[in-house]
Amino acid sequence: MGVLLVGVVFLAAFVLLQLRLQKTESALLNLKPFTYTQYTRALLMMLLMMIALFGALILLPLFLQQVYGLTPCAQG
Repeated sequence: MGVLLVGVVFLAAFVLLQLRLQKTESALLNLKPFTYTQYTRALLMMLLMMIALFGALILLPLFLQQVYGLTPCAQG
């Protein structure tokens, strides 16, 4: 949990630094596309879909082993 918190803090610091550097034209990342609502919504939807996909990939083997009683080799 601590590593996740450190990652969120550093991500927030990076975004704040990039927002400040947008005014000087020396930013590493152009944040202007995030002002378009459709683009931002599409990115958020893709993020949610990827979270669901990876969650299913992690939980499906556990479900097959514990509920159906399959062995790790049998579930493939």
